[in-house]
Amino acid sequence: MNNNNYIGRMHRKFESVLNYYAAKMYKTVAKAENVLALETKEHFRTPPAAADMHAIANGTPWGEEYGNIWLSCEITVPEEADGKLLGAIPDVNAAEILCFKDGKPVGLINSKNRFIGGEHSAMIISKCAKAGEKYTLAFECYAGHTCFGCSPYESYMRDENVIEEKEFKKKFNGINIVVLDQVINDFVFDVATVLQISRLPAENYTAMKAHQCLSDAFPYLIQDVRCATEDEIHESCAKVSECLAPALEKGEGDRSRGYVAVIGHSHMDTAWLWPVS
Repeated sequence: MNNNNYIGRMHRKFESVLNYYAAKMYKTVAKAENVLALETKEHFRTPPAAADMHAIANGTPWGEEYGNIWLSCEITVPEEADGKLLGAIPDVNAAEILCFKDGKPVGLINSKNRFIGGEHSAMIISKCAKAGEKYTLAFECYAGHTCFGCSPYESYMRDENVIEEKEFKKKFNGINIVVLDQVINDFVFDVATVLQISRLPAENYTAMKAHQCLSDAFPYLIQDVRCATEDEIHESCAKVSECLAPALEKGEGDRSRGYVAVIGHSHMDTAWLWPVS
């Protein structure tokens, strides 16, 4: 396959659906009930006591510059989540969310960096949940602050003395308890990875193999997920991943597919990593 126009169009079609499929990676199985909240500009080291918080209803507005809202709730794992990866997603439109499970920090949800897999879009509660288990969850949700950037023209013609308060006005719409759809999750990262491999420079074997796998998978791709049932989407995703598998196989030799060099770096507010059960 050496028609560059065809290859380009096919790749763009794969790229265009990734966000639609990524939005289906987590399925809501329950809503947290009896959620407690506390707005503050203070930065607490641990979640506030329940006695200092109050009940909050869906649709409640919150937020100001440098402001936080703490949310707390207790959940029971539903039957639908048994044996699956269980997570929680607060629907609060916060810039960042620090997540606690049973009083300990376990992760960060970051909505500022929007790319596939880059938002840490759910707090992982358990990698293999058991129906009936109970957890206490807490979230420190940050409304954000004015940032004029540091690149040329990033804030061109913007008055640094004027703060748009509406940027920090948010709304609480509940806490979703979710499970990971493994088939769709695998599809999203398989497609994203093979697309990257296909962009390797020159016409090397690895890139051409990725091109061929994408071409083999394309007839099975559902491009409009709104027009398909859940079973049809799962069948399509599984078949696409099957077609892409040869491009992801490791060849002979430890470095036949290259290697990754990891350079440590973290911002102070995201440096804490805690294991999950």
